[in-house]
Amino acid sequence: MKIIKKYYSSLAVILFITFITASCKKHDMEFSGQVLIDEKTQSAFIIHHFVPMIDNDTNYIRMVELNGEIIYRSDIVTFNAAPSGAAGRFFLAPKGKSNLKMYLGKGSAPDIDYTLVCDKDITLEAGQYYNVFVHDFDAELVVINCNYPFVDTPDLSLRDSCTYVKFYNFMYDSIGKPTTLRLQYKHQNHFNTNEWINIGSPLFFGESTGWEALKMQRLAGLNSGARTVYYRIYVVDENGNEIGRLQRMNSSGNYVDHTYNATGTIGRRVHHIFGGYRNDKTIRADVRLFYAR
Repeated sequence: MKIIKKYYSSLAVILFITFITASCKKHDMEFSGQVLIDEKTQSAFIIHHFVPMIDNDTNYIRMVELNGEIIYRSDIVTFNAAPSGAAGRFFLAPKGKSNLKMYLGKGSAPDIDYTLVCDKDITLEAGQYYNVFVHDFDAELVVINCNYPFVDTPDLSLRDSCTYVKFYNFMYDSIGKPTTLRLQYKHQNHFNTNEWINIGSPLFFGESTGWEALKMQRLAGLNSGARTVYYRIYVVDENGNEIGRLQRMNSSGNYVDHTYNATGTIGRRVHHIFGGYRNDKTIRADVRLFYAR
């Protein structure tokens, strides 16, 4: 691996774009002070650090270069993403092929020793927004379209509304072995708690659903608000049959059905990214959230 030493400048130069909601017109975003991409020449992307590693600063991505220019010089912790700090921030990139370099680092500013751990090309289409996943520093990056602009579901009854979920399968079975299991994400029906509803279709490793609307019962008829949503993951065989709940090792070293719950907020869109090891009690497979809106 290439080791270099660089020094912090007073400000890290970050190119990003912020959006929260979209109107009916494609890419017609209604917020002042934001940077708009040129739909003919530019694209936008987020970097997700999903290499299964212990959560400490020696494993954080500490610098990112795009086409030889530093675009980020801050920590991307394990199972997290950049740009961070607010929903809907993106790096800008030219359309077509670009080169991404990512560095780990030792030490503190202003004296950090950087180690190049990822040097990969990606190809992005003009006018599109992407989620770029690094799950193994030696493997090719996984590039998934963010499916922006967002289209909200119009046909909701007066007593409910919805939150939106996009599920990703980045689970490893063990070190160096991405899962071969096909996973189906489900949520509990707010109106019939005995029913579990599919969120999109079953996924192999490195795949995602689209944005799926989860209908939630409003509290006291309010037009906004939040409720707890419960989730499960099922394993699907090659014939499309569910063969049972996904089991993964817990902190005691026992295999248990994976369960998860999170607050669902009416109108919000959240990436549910499943990563980590199924057969490890330290870096356990679990869902991590990243907000898109």
